Amino acid sequence: MSKIDSININSHFGNYTVKFIHDPFQRMLELASDNHFFIIDENVFRLYEDKFYFIINNKQSYLLINPTEISKSLEKFPFYIEHCIRSNVKRETNIVAIGGGIVQDISAFLSSIIFRGLKWTFFPTTLLSQADSCIGSKTSINCMGIKNIVGNFYPPNCLYISALFLDTLSDLDLRSGLGEIIKIHAIYGQDEFKNLEVDFDSLFLSKELLLKYIQKSLIMKKKLIEIDEFDKDQRLVLNYGHSFGHAIESATNYAVPHGIAVSMGCHFANYISMKISLNNGFIYKNMQHILRKNIPVIANVCFNEEVFFDSLSKDKKNTKSSFIFILPGHDGIPVKTSVDNNSAFKNICREFLYQELRLKA
Repeated sequence: MSKIDSININSHFGNYTVKFIHDPFQRMLELASDNHFFIIDENVFRLYEDKFYFIINNKQSYLLINPTEISKSLEKFPFYIEHCIRSNVKRETNIVAIGGGIVQDISAFLSSIIFRGLKWTFFPTTLLSQADSCIGSKTSINCMGIKNIVGNFYPPNCLYISALFLDTLSDLDLRSGLGEIIKIHAIYGQDEFKNLEVDFDSLFLSKELLLKYIQKSLIMKKKLIEIDEFDKDQRLVLNYGHSFGHAIESATNYAVPHGIAVSMGCHFANYISMKISLNNGFIYKNMQHILRKNIPVIANVCFNEEVFFDSLSKDKKNTKSSFIFILPGHDGIPVKTSVDNNSAFKNICREFLYQELRLKA
């Protein structure tokens, strides 16, 4: 794959560009004017505090976000709106978001509702946000304890990806991002997946190789979101692993990071697909090695089975009598599948949760 400087995304809201840059702080400094308001992950702020204080010299010109699920609750937005108004945010203000997926969700949704829509720019700082969530237009907000139940579509005007931020990520953060990279490669078929499997261990050692897979993953996702930006048909395959993953996140009180929950969810979906005879189990067998490698042992995780099944039942794709999942079909490609909500299905789930994942209630 040749060197890529940018990727253009076609959107109903206006086309936007992903730019790959070396020095993100120089670009932030260029953006730091009276017409820009910064929303920053507080962990990223602490890591690069000197640089941010140089870029932002007005104490009221930024908002720090603790990157937790609680922070992206709808109930928090009156505070965010008040902070923006007190900071003199106007219709011509450009919101500059710096952080991972939680900062992205907050910034995008906030930008979409203040003054009926502000422009916004995004600097994704986690592997997960760089390789997956930064494109696609979706905003996902929690409400009344239900994950991602509120949201809309509101893409950035521009976004900048720098591999510099990957240097400070923990092993858990890297694995979380790799969960989404594994998912998109599996969606595109076993040949793409096998290439990733060959390179998997090297991704922890080579930032250049990791950047190549970030770009490759975005190009794969671009094809789906440009065909189906509003998640009505072809794009639904991107939910592969997510119904089970979101339920695991909720049932462990978010002790399992999102991308790792997606790896668990893909493994789960493959298992269900095999058990209900959508295929002969070859996908489960082919993918189990890399998925198991990407799922670390997370200490002191308490699993709540009731919350798990309640979360599954509230998935936006469900009908009154059935769960709707994205499961690997007979050829291994994920497809939209209806599964009866009955005791047999729940017993299959329990087998996987307690025997394969070894979760403890």
